[in-house]
Amino acid sequence: MSFWKAKSMKSSRLAALLMLATMFGLMAVAVVIQVTTGGNAELVTLLALILTGVVGALLVSRVPGNRVGWALAFGGVAGGLAGLAASVIPSTQTPLEAVPDLSSSQVVVGFVLGSIGWYGLLAVWLIAVPLWFPSGRPPTPRWRWVAWVGFLFLTVTFVFSALDTELCDQWQLADSFYPATVTSVRACFDNPFGMANLPDGESGLLGGFLIILGMSAFIGAFASLAVRFRRGGPVERLQIKSLLFSLGLVVGSFVISAAGEAILGRDPLAGFEWAAGILFAGIPLSIAVAVLRYRLYDLERVISRTIGYSLVVIALGSVYIVGAVWLPSRLFSEQPPLFVAGSTLAVVTLFNPVRTRVLHWVDRRFYRARYDAEQVVSRFSEQLRGGLDLDHLTEDWVAVVNQTMHPSSVGVWVKQAR
Repeated sequence: MSFWKAKSMKSSRLAALLMLATMFGLMAVAVVIQVTTGGNAELVTLLALILTGVVGALLVSRVPGNRVGWALAFGGVAGGLAGLAASVIPSTQTPLEAVPDLSSSQVVVGFVLGSIGWYGLLAVWLIAVPLWFPSGRPPTPRWRWVAWVGFLFLTVTFVFSALDTELCDQWQLADSFYPATVTSVRACFDNPFGMANLPDGESGLLGGFLIILGMSAFIGAFASLAVRFRRGGPVERLQIKSLLFSLGLVVGSFVISAAGEAILGRDPLAGFEWAAGILFAGIPLSIAVAVLRYRLYDLERVISRTIGYSLVVIALGSVYIVGAVWLPSRLFSEQPPLFVAGSTLAVVTLFNPVRTRVLHWVDRRFYRARYDAEQVVSRFSEQLRGGLDLDHLTEDWVAVVNQTMHPSSVGVWVKQAR
């Protein structure tokens, strides 16, 4: 039995290395093509895709029976294919060029590579990871329908798109020669492998059917994750929290951008696109931490501190914006320096009280173990200050250790006085 297990581990590691090499090879070719043709390689996006493949290969080599590792390894290869397609058919044009002069074979190759890549990434992040995380299998066999429905949706969509008589794409215009209102142009190319009289996969009865299939698969995958969290034990809940924490950071960045656009009229995160790539890169890293259980029990403290300081920043930032921007604009035509100085002083004065109260509230809600432990230690300290009862000191101390550290066993050695 050990011989077959060792052989399986060796085969899994070899497969992981092959997928990793394929990913790096595809990305290297894509970067070379983009650089030689005057394009720009998006290094931050490459970082997120590379980490996806690396984490997948690591999980495959360590826990080959967990499908999450295989899904991430495939996601790295799919990202390489998408990058190669972007280099074959560039999406952003150089000045004085609206649509490049592309051959039919170039369009078909780029379309096929891009479709496999992007559909593969959709399958990994919207179906496979939420359905299989963290154990590598659905919560129960009843949830297998999600994978089959998702596979059917992606396959039918790809086939009908690939057999369309025209292959279309959207090109961004980068030339001031065009009117300011025209920012992109849609161009279509003849598909030599297209079949006439096929139903449209984006509209009509078939399009509606595919939308229902896709939404059913995506919603079902995340619903299975919610069910797993509700029914899971403490360790499995921590693992799911790791994934939700990294996803929450990404969603939070989008919320901040949308709120800034609506309130301030501009994106407050403009110019920090690299930060979005780093946040996306944190998702595969959080999966690695959860599956391998590396420092998993520090996660609740990280989550509580992130939520706590985010609330502190939002609260104090709101005070500053109201006092330095909103209120002066309502009262004066110009912004008096006194309001800016007063708002700054108010933020500095409120920082420690707000931080203490917010972190205490967050620990009570999101880091209950630490909060309960602090309460037990505080009560024990009050007992010691109130009076020292040597007969019950050992019993009280053992009770504190059990309630705060939860050891499997406790032993006390007391040195006898001479």
